[in-house]
Order: sequence, then C-alpha cells, then structure tokens
Amino acid sequence: MASRPTSSSGRPSGQERKYHQDFITRIRYQNHLPAPPQPPKLLEIPNNAATEYTSANFASRLVREQPLNIEVDSELGMPIDLLPFGPDVFSSQLPLAYAALRAPEVQPKVHPSDQLLLRPISALGKPSHAKAGVSFLRRTEYIANEASRSTFQSTTSRELIENITKHAKRTIKNTTNDPVAMLQAVIKGFDVANPPSGKTWALPKHPTKSNVKAVNSWPVLPDLDAHPDGLGYVIVKLSTNPVAQSNTRDPGLDYALLRPWNDDGAPEDSKFHYYLPDGKSVSGAVKRKYDDADTSNEDYTHTSAEGRKFYRFKRLRAYEYVVPPEVMKDTYREVVLVMRGGKGEEDKGKGAFFSPIFQRNILRPMRTKDVDDSEANKADIAEVKFRDLLPEEDERIQEQVGLLTEGE
Repeated sequence: MASRPTSSSGRPSGQERKYHQDFITRIRYQNHLPAPPQPPKLLEIPNNAATEYTSANFASRLVREQPLNIEVDSELGMPIDLLPFGPDVFSSQLPLAYAALRAPEVQPKVHPSDQLLLRPISALGKPSHAKAGVSFLRRTEYIANEASRSTFQSTTSRELIENITKHAKRTIKNTTNDPVAMLQAVIKGFDVANPPSGKTWALPKHPTKSNVKAVNSWPVLPDLDAHPDGLGYVIVKLSTNPVAQSNTRDPGLDYALLRPWNDDGAPEDSKFHYYLPDGKSVSGAVKRKYDDADTSNEDYTHTSAEGRKFYRFKRLRAYEYVVPPEVMKDTYREVVLVMRGGKGEEDKGKGAFFSPIFQRNILRPMRTKDVDDSEANKADIAEVKFRDLLPEEDERIQEQVGLLTEGE
C-alpha cells in the first residue's frame, strides 16, 4: 500500500497550518460607580415662568429690588426752561404755541466761547501747512518755455506776449463760445428789439433764404384788456364733430357753452353739457354783443313770460374727459396770439397780443344711458345774459395784470 505524500515540513499534503489569535480590546472610559439601588423617580414641578416673567408685578418688583445707580431728575438730565418763550407756549391754541417756539428771524450773537464749536468740518483735524506762494520767484512754465527755445528773453518781452495772444486765438475756434462775442450778441439783440427813437425797426432777414423778406412785423405784448378771471384760458378739443357735416361752418360754434355737472367728485371725473345758440339769428346777436362789449338789455332775442330778456341756447349733448385734464406747469409755455393793427406804424394798437393758457382738455360724447336725466342736472334750454364783473373778479384780474406790468 502506497503512503500519502508529505510536504517538506512533515505535514500531509493539502492540510493547512492553523494559528491561534486572541482579540484584545482596551476600555478607555470606565465607570466605577455602582448601579443605582432603585430606578429614578420623576417629580411634578409646576413651570409658569412665561406667565410670571411677563406679568406687570414681576417688572414692578424688579424695579424695586434693583434701583438705579444714577441720579435722574424728572427731566432726564435735560432741563428745558420754557419761561423765556412767554406765556403763549402753554396756550391751548397750537398756532400760538408754534409761533412762540419758532426760531427768531434775527439770529442771536454767538458767544466767543462757543465760536470755536462752529468751525467747518474741513477745519478739523491736523492743520495743513500749505506752502505760501513767493512773489519774487519765476513761474516754472516760463522757465520751461525759455529752455525749449534756448533764448534769454524776458518774461515781459513783446515776443512772449504775441505768442500768448496767438495761442489764445487758436484755442477759441468757435466764436460762439467766446464770452465777449456772446455779450456783443446779447447787446445787439436788445438794440434790434428796441431801436432808438426816430429810427425804424429793420425788418428781420431769413437765415437761409436771402430772397425771402418780411412784409410786416408786430411787437409781442401781453393782452391786458382781455386777461381772464383766473390763471388763463382753457383749450377744449372735441373728439368728434358736435354738429352734422355741412358745406358751411356753423357760426354758433364760436359761442358754445360748457356747463359742468356732478361737481362733487374728482375734477377729472367731471361731465359737461354742451350748449349752442338756438339758430343763426341768436349767433349773430351774440356776436354783436361781444363786439360792442355791451351789458345792457338791448339786442336780446328772447323774452320770458316774467319779462326777462336773454339769449336762448339749446343743449346738444353731454361730454366727458377722454384723459385727465392737462394742467400746464408753466403758465406761459403756450399762449394765444391775437393780431391787431394795420400795416401803418401810426396805429397805436398794433401788436401781437398774447394771453396765457393753463389747461388742455379733450372731450368725447357720452352715451345717453350714462347721462343723469334729473331736472337739477339736465336742462334742455339755457338762458344766457351778459353782466359786468363783480368786485372780487375784477380784483383777481388786476392782480394778474399787475404781475405782467410790474417790470414796466
């Protein structure tokens, strides 16, 4: 019987060697306390800290227990003596109290001790030791110019003055930027607008078309006789033609009336009733009334049952704003010009008289169902009469005219 082959170490082939290993661990933190003899018992402790700390009693007790370590008077260290301001300070009427506390118009004199506190911010900090200019030293640019020319000319020589003058002429390429030229142009404009007495005003020339000449000219003056009651005139533009199309123009359109209603709301929500003279005869009579500036009872076309004389105007339709009215920020940005006078200069009333415009309106017709049909807001017939100005109206007009004529 053959034997099993063995390895060189004397063990049978296919049998592995076994090594014995022990797992060693090290406990770093040890607890040498014995286990508790019995499990812990939970105690029921009431917790009302939120209620206690937010109560007024806690804050009051804290103030009593922790007094302030500083002395504070009733005015918190800033006493204010109101007696020098007078008894009006304690008045129940606020305008009198405010007037007493207002700073005086004449600034009081600063005490010499407080003068140092009013120094500007730039004067604070370290003093700047700026080098003072020395009058007897020559300027460096003159030295550089002489060194480049390699000459020994004096700084006041004629050649140096001529060089500086030539350089100045080359610098100013556009004469319109020259202050002297601008001043001469302004003075010339005043001479043209106000020619000396006995000399005619030369007619202006076209800047680009030499063959075009002005036929006549008018001085632009404010229209003091036609100044309205208020800031100025109002331009009203209708989005559609108020009357039917025709080959001739309706003369009554020059004397149309706009009567506002629903004035209680915002100004941009106002509505208007549009009235026109009832017939061409009424339009002609109103025109004659405007031309003669007559406030008498003559030339009226209608008479009521009570004996009142008037012009009859008929309501056409109601209008509303397309957009909110445009109020001019500058009253004289847009004006109305009225040309008066003939070609002869002997006419004293010759001129282009302007009146201010302070508001623009664009109106569109309203739908019938949106118009208030109540008798108080809607009247199909309007009785129109002319009257003289009231004293308060004339006073407002004269105040506006005074602003225009105060420079004369």
